[in-house]
Amino acid sequence: MSTVTVVIPTARRPGMLATALASVRAQVLAAPLDRVVVSENGGDPRSREVCARFADLPIDYCIQDPPLPPVNHAHRLLTLPGLGERVAFLCDDDWWAPGHLATLGQALDRHPAAVGAFAAGGYTDSETAVACQRYWPAVMWLRGDPGATVETQLLPGDEVLAACWVHTPFHFSSMLLRTSILHDAAAIVRDSHPAHADRLLFARLALLGPVAFAPAVSALIRRHEGNYYRLTVQREIQHAHAVVRGLVTNLAGQGGVNVTAVWRRLLEPRQGALPTDLVNLLWDYVGREPLEAAGLMPLLSRGRAHYWLKRWERWSWQVLVPWAPPILHRTYLRLRDRLARPPESRAG
Repeated sequence: MSTVTVVIPTARRPGMLATALASVRAQVLAAPLDRVVVSENGGDPRSREVCARFADLPIDYCIQDPPLPPVNHAHRLLTLPGLGERVAFLCDDDWWAPGHLATLGQALDRHPAAVGAFAAGGYTDSETAVACQRYWPAVMWLRGDPGATVETQLLPGDEVLAACWVHTPFHFSSMLLRTSILHDAAAIVRDSHPAHADRLLFARLALLGPVAFAPAVSALIRRHEGNYYRLTVQREIQHAHAVVRGLVTNLAGQGGVNVTAVWRRLLEPRQGALPTDLVNLLWDYVGREPLEAAGLMPLLSRGRAHYWLKRWERWSWQVLVPWAPPILHRTYLRLRDRLARPPESRAG
């Protein structure tokens, strides 16, 4: 039975830390956790008081004095001496469903070649929100097997790299990694910008081997005003996406992987029948010009008219549609459906 260490970085959020620790306590496991490391990085003594309320957990509490930059803090926790054979990471503002660690542990047992296992993230506004938004790697939309939405998948490293070229496919709080590969992989976190660290870590892991992915949501990711992307203006976010896309391209190239060639291989068999969510993700996160430069635009769009219609659709649903007269809305839907069909089926 593999030993598991949970590491939780925290900084002045005692209420959220309590939820995170409660979710660790609720895990359904065949064996007890080896260690739960809680590291306070904001000098808040209340975090120690929260940990004292979970005396049944093997908590190893520490405080960083002076505080570290977030990426250095994450790197220190991922490379601590004495970690178990597997390491799970949980941000203090997130929490897990009870079966999270058991599911990922079983995934690593079934796939010994996998360098780590990840669960789908569910983005939510609070512990009591009635719904959450499932978040998973872009390449999952191209899995033809209906079971891919519920059964653990083994994603090849080049497909994970392709997903990292587009967006951040996983979340720190959704991962269970083999400790044996961490000292090599985690160095990239220490040397990264906060907006790039997670994505580059996942790309680095993908160069070391395949990744197991559990598509059921078991990592709950809290949206709140303290999130990095809530504190950053849109222009800076777009710049960060462009920079990290270049870094992933270079990193993949060092491993002999051409990410745009991987995307062409994945998209060509499905051209004309791509899921709308995947197309929108590529358009939104990569953008028209980089997609055209990579030669991918013809595989996604049925012409510029279709592209600009979809762009207008995104804007209209947010701004115009709530006030549009019904007849205008129905006309728009008919036009959208007609343009969405392959050219050979539009006649008549």
